[in-house]
Amino acid sequence: MAKASISAYFGEHAVDWGKHYQGTSVPRRMFNGIFRRALKQRWDLTMKHALPAAGKTYVDIGCGTGEYSIALGEAGAALVTGIDFAGPMIDLSRRLAEARGLSDRCEFIAGDFMKLDLGRTYDMAIAVGVFDYVADYEAFWQKMIALSTGVIVASFPGHSPVREPVRKLRYRRKGFPVYFYSRDQLESLANSSGLAKFAIEILDGGYFLVGFTG
Repeated sequence: MAKASISAYFGEHAVDWGKHYQGTSVPRRMFNGIFRRALKQRWDLTMKHALPAAGKTYVDIGCGTGEYSIALGEAGAALVTGIDFAGPMIDLSRRLAEARGLSDRCEFIAGDFMKLDLGRTYDMAIAVGVFDYVADYEAFWQKMIALSTGVIVASFPGHSPVREPVRKLRYRRKGFPVYFYSRDQLESLANSSGLAKFAIEILDGGYFLVGFTG
């Protein structure tokens, strides 16, 4: 039930979500700069570990409207597989890839990441803005590790006495829960994953976990 509600919500707001990244109006830039600083932080950290992209392969889980996937395709990735629950998000991603001439290297799949058999591994697995909605975060993280031969990156919202109860109430009304994490919880997750090494960066309102498989 929760997964269906998540898919419906993000499908309904697909166009608006894309504007978080694509919007160039002065009011939107000001709003994002004040209230969505974590968007830029997550972008910068992901690209720090993803680039250079030439010849590499990526799986972008919870790809939304495809901004990360498209950027990596434009940077020369051999293949980017974007996955999202919401069909309208995937439709927008495909159209964007086609408009940029990247359909041959950026593929997009509508579906549940945990139920998909992708039939291959990737140099890097990405899950930005995803663990907010994942109940079994340990199984999700382990599947990411199984798919990556190099790097895994993911963002996690942190506990907050102000933001947390507001977000929980907001999304409960939409039919699904959201989840929050502590640094100790993420260190335990990384330590139990069999990674060669990992690092945790502090974001505005959360954390960014980078794992290396070898």
